[in-house]
Amino acid sequence: MDESKREELTDSGYSWNFLWYALPAAFILLVGYQSCRKNKNYNSNLEAGIPPGVNLYSQPISSATAKEKIAVISIQGEISPKNNMVEITIAKLKSAATDPDIKAVILKIESPGGDVNSTNLIWNEINKLKTSKKPVIAFFNYIAASGAYYISAPADKIVSTPETWTGSIGVIFQSLNLYGLTEKLGVKMMTIKSAANKDMLSPYRQPEPEGEKIMQALVNESYDAFVGVVSQGRKMNEVKVRKLADGRIYSARQAKENGLVDEIGYFEDAVKLAKQLSKSEEASVVEIQERISFSGLFFNQFLTKNDSPPLKSMEKLLPKSGLYYIDPALLIMYQSNH
Repeated sequence: MDESKREELTDSGYSWNFLWYALPAAFILLVGYQSCRKNKNYNSNLEAGIPPGVNLYSQPISSATAKEKIAVISIQGEISPKNNMVEITIAKLKSAATDPDIKAVILKIESPGGDVNSTNLIWNEINKLKTSKKPVIAFFNYIAASGAYYISAPADKIVSTPETWTGSIGVIFQSLNLYGLTEKLGVKMMTIKSAANKDMLSPYRQPEPEGEKIMQALVNESYDAFVGVVSQGRKMNEVKVRKLADGRIYSARQAKENGLVDEIGYFEDAVKLAKQLSKSEEASVVEIQERISFSGLFFNQFLTKNDSPPLKSMEKLLPKSGLYYIDPALLIMYQSNH
């Protein structure tokens, strides 16, 4: 092989080797650009509390093309901070409130409830939406219980499918206690604390009456808030609400008889009601959805903490420790079917 051919092959090899460095660098630059660029929606997204990498858009779900719209906002699964669920739901509600073309909102709910704080944040935003004078219809499908009912209480009307379970008005606190097991194993936790109740929720000590009394007071406070929300939203006497709010689950028919639901029907009935209340009979129906950008998907995949399979199994059995507007049995039932 002559010298010129050898040099040509060598140069070609160097060129290909360069690509091994250039392609990853280009990929990193592309991701960085997409995540950091100041596009025209950046400031409005930041103000609305939309997580980085997420953009909202209206997906038509009817053939009508009228300018006036009925907006559908889906609230599915456990109400919790997981996967930015709270932030994205709040952003959708803000979008519906500020869009002049949206004349009414349907909350499409399929949820067993969730933690007290997340539930309250969404409920507060729904109340803000109500100040825009746009009718709000809550549509229940399959399960709409506890915290899911909490956020629905301010709605102008509630429509439920015939087989939906709802109600479960109440609060629960659960915490795993390993004291008996550690005693049998001869394992002891050394604890140095500033006051007697500092470790009252520790799984390594025997529960004591004082700690239970403190937690019961917190549960009662959240329960009173729940009763107040239902009483105010449904315009029901508080005494009647407390009689209904013993934690039990109601069928759609029972809920209607008790005044917790207005109508038994299907999604098209909720749409019809929204059009009537908003006086927008020709309105098109759209669903406000989130579009996750490439950079958002990339960072969610690589920066989200992955739990071990055993921990995920435990989470399906019980919610994490804390105050919840939820029924653990309904949570398990919902998760086993999704």
